[in-house]
Amino acid sequence: SFHSHPAYTNGEVAVEVLDAAGYPMPGWSGEARALFRGNTHSRARIDPGTVCWPDGRSLDLLRGQVISLRLHLAHARLYTLMSRN
Repeated sequence: SFHSHPAYTNGEVAVEVLDAAGYPMPGWSGEARALFRGNTHSRARIDPGTVCWPDGRSLDLLRGQVISLRLHLAHARLYTLMSRN
C-alpha cells in the first residue's frame, strides 16, 4: 500500500498503445512501452513529467489510426494526461 508522502515517492507510469480492437500494438506495448519514472511533485510546484518510448518515437507515427492508451501506475497518481502537439 501507499504509505509515503507523494513528494518522497518515486513512482512509475507505463503507457501501452492498443489498436482499434483493444489489442496491444507490437512495438508500442510490452517491453516497448513508454515509461516515466520519478516524481513531478515538489513543495512549491508541480513539474510536468514526460513519458517517452525507448527509441524516442512519438505517437505522431500513429496519426490517423484509432488507438487507445493503457496506463500502468505503480506508486503513482495521475492527475492530467495531455499531448504536446
